[in-house]
Amino acid sequence: MLAILDEIRPKRALLTSFTFGPGWFEGFCFPVLRLGGCESIDVLVDSRHSARSTAESSSQYAGNAYRVIPVFMKSGGFFHPKLAYLERDTAGGESKGDVLVVGSGNLTFAGQGSNLEVLDAVNSNEHPFVFQQLGRFFREFAGREGLAMETRRVLAQYASRAEAAAAAAPPEALENARVWLVHTLDSTAADQFAARCADIVPVNQLTVLSPYHDPEGLSVTLLKEELQAESLRIGMSASKCIAPFDADRQSLPEGTVFVVPQNRESRFAHAKIFVAVSGKGCVVMTGSVNATEQSLYSKGNVEVGLIRRLEVSPFEWTEEEPKGFEPCRFEAAEMAPRVPALDAQLQPDGTVRGTVSPVPPAAVARLQISCAARHEVDESVSVDGEGAFVLRNVHLNADWTGARMVELTAGDFIARGWLNVEAELRLTPREKDYSRAAARVSAGRATASDLWAIYDVLKQGLKRAPVPRKAEANDSTEGKPPADKAVANVPYKSWNTDDFGDLGASNPLEMQCLTAAFRHLNGDVVFPKKKSDGNLELLMNKGDEFDQPGLDNDNEPEDDRDAGNTANGGASDADKESAEAAMLQALPDGLARDATHPLLAGVVQLSASEALKRAFGRRDSFKLTENQYFVGNDLAFGLNSWLARFSVFAYSESNRRNLLPAFCAMACCAVWLASDEGKEAVRGRAKEAVRTLAKELPDAEAWHLKVERAFTTHPFVRIAQLPAEEREAILSAAPSILGAIAPTESLESLIAAVFVGGAMPLLPEAYAPVIKALAKYKSKTPSKYDHRRFGVVAAADIGFRCPACNEPFEGAIELSALRASRAAVHVRCNKAVFLGLSIVGLKAVLPCDVKFGVTQ
Repeated sequence: MLAILDEIRPKRALLTSFTFGPGWFEGFCFPVLRLGGCESIDVLVDSRHSARSTAESSSQYAGNAYRVIPVFMKSGGFFHPKLAYLERDTAGGESKGDVLVVGSGNLTFAGQGSNLEVLDAVNSNEHPFVFQQLGRFFREFAGREGLAMETRRVLAQYASRAEAAAAAAPPEALENARVWLVHTLDSTAADQFAARCADIVPVNQLTVLSPYHDPEGLSVTLLKEELQAESLRIGMSASKCIAPFDADRQSLPEGTVFVVPQNRESRFAHAKIFVAVSGKGCVVMTGSVNATEQSLYSKGNVEVGLIRRLEVSPFEWTEEEPKGFEPCRFEAAEMAPRVPALDAQLQPDGTVRGTVSPVPPAAVARLQISCAARHEVDESVSVDGEGAFVLRNVHLNADWTGARMVELTAGDFIARGWLNVEAELRLTPREKDYSRAAARVSAGRATASDLWAIYDVLKQGLKRAPVPRKAEANDSTEGKPPADKAVANVPYKSWNTDDFGDLGASNPLEMQCLTAAFRHLNGDVVFPKKKSDGNLELLMNKGDEFDQPGLDNDNEPEDDRDAGNTANGGASDADKESAEAAMLQALPDGLARDATHPLLAGVVQLSASEALKRAFGRRDSFKLTENQYFVGNDLAFGLNSWLARFSVFAYSESNRRNLLPAFCAMACCAVWLASDEGKEAVRGRAKEAVRTLAKELPDAEAWHLKVERAFTTHPFVRIAQLPAEEREAILSAAPSILGAIAPTESLESLIAAVFVGGAMPLLPEAYAPVIKALAKYKSKTPSKYDHRRFGVVAAADIGFRCPACNEPFEGAIELSALRASRAAVHVRCNKAVFLGLSIVGLKAVLPCDVKFGVTQ
């Protein structure tokens, strides 16, 4: 098997086994797959041995680098196939076809290293009919009871892949099929073998090599009679030449000959081979089927094999007299009290979802998760009538490495299995390297190279082609928030990623890297002593919160990334600071291109922590006279500036939900830091930012709860370090914010006053061009082709078009002006464009003949 894996170098692999040894798999098979570039590995194992394999507590990768799926056989049989589906990468050229390997060896040292086993492999381009059959097998098996939803999805994906691989084969390959898949979901292996042998009757000779037989030999005798074979040969292991039958209960036909594989080492023959030979050729069946009644003549087990029609047999045999008779002691037969199957997944959101089969005797069970005998989780869970259970808010110890074992108990009922950690399973080998860099940063052992690695992940996640926003073809009256356009960064292009939700393969890694970066940036709270030591003035005056003097975002010092590394793996402070600055500097442009990536909620919160760090670091030492721009209000304005700038991007709905507590807390902090004379203006701006982000303001109670939630997060606790009375003062700001007048509310009043009449709101002189543009198009008679008086846009993203004239905005200056003041005059059409106003509210107050353009 290892040689085949090394030759094929699959992109994805599904393997099945009856017994399973994580130690062997991780020492031999897993490295071959990973070094060959395999991105996804799924292993299905009979529940008995899946549970037993958890005794290997030293496993490093079970459930985090490859998926372990236990299969419970409700009927009492065994999940016995030994197959490998190997998907080749089709990128960059014509596919060489997927490969299916069917054998007799388990995923253990004995099965792949010491036993005598048999393998057969077929290519989808040459044998598409086999892959059509395989797709049906996967789909039918996915419908069995006791499988977790994630397992069903995995099987369904491989079914689709097998069917697609078959469809991509040359049409002529379907003609005159000479290889067939055998499985026992619908009919017995004996019936399928006999049906293929009907093409070569009369059968002269039947040869059977199997490690396990009925003690009296009834199954092979019955098969000989069905095939009407003239003679029967029984294979033995050359190591001992012991006939696997009870000498006192033989029912073998007279003249049965015993043979051993020719020119083979003296190893235990675990191979399963059935060969029928006639003058018309031969039919060979190999795979997992033993010569027992349960395996060959029933559907109690799940067995898989391949049947080939050949001209001559590929096997050679030597006759040997048995040195004795010893009936088979099929080890699994002693495991009649079936071991429960526990299939559990830790989702990226911290939810453990699982299925246990059979259902435990009690509706409430105890769930434990451990890593190398160290307990991480010990909670009670409810198990429904189907065996499903859910445990939320599970957080694993990031410093503990290795596989996680999960155990569910209810009285005497015990089920064990590996915990499949979805966030880890969706990482590619390259992403694993980044993950290790993030782990070193989180542990405080970061090198400059580690920080640059995290920056690379962030930069790659943000460098996407801009998607222009299209103006509505007609005047929109809906006013609905934009649809969630989250894009999953999934490398598995050939799969239907909708089945896996919006979370892509790379997102868990990116979040881990950002968490590491966040911990590094906030590892200490050291603030500049003087204004000249920092760049708070950039935060206040330019709106470019993270422009760092002397750093060019497009020309980071790549040649110097390792310059700060010392002999002991450290890094210079200067290089680390450059990496930190680069990470944050990449953010605003990335948000303008695409704010839907799940990664970005974490990045924006990291940016918020930097703004808070600077504001709180100066709250005791800042002197009002030092600021010539915003007298008496600069710290609050710094936070307001951050809120205004980062609220306007077109976040996905999930990102909005994740960011709302941080924005509510930032708004309250801004009001708390404001001077008495500036509080009203700060309240309005803070309300505006939260409304822009959330689309709908939370009430006072909900706001209060979100701020309390934000107070418990590591960055706020680490940065703010507030006494209880100051925390209460910050919390009390929420009602006053909700009662303030937001800038957009003033702008909505302005539009109503211009077109309907009434008192004009008080606005700064900077809005004079906007007022003039509105007045101009109020009195101007609309034409057939120019009927829109102004425009309203939901988000000022790079590439969006003016909703009034459908022409693009020109450059960053226009965009910055619109984001800063929520209103601007478009230089192409000279019409006012507003950001984030309530379309429904405007439609309600404006006359029906006042048309305006909308971009959602």
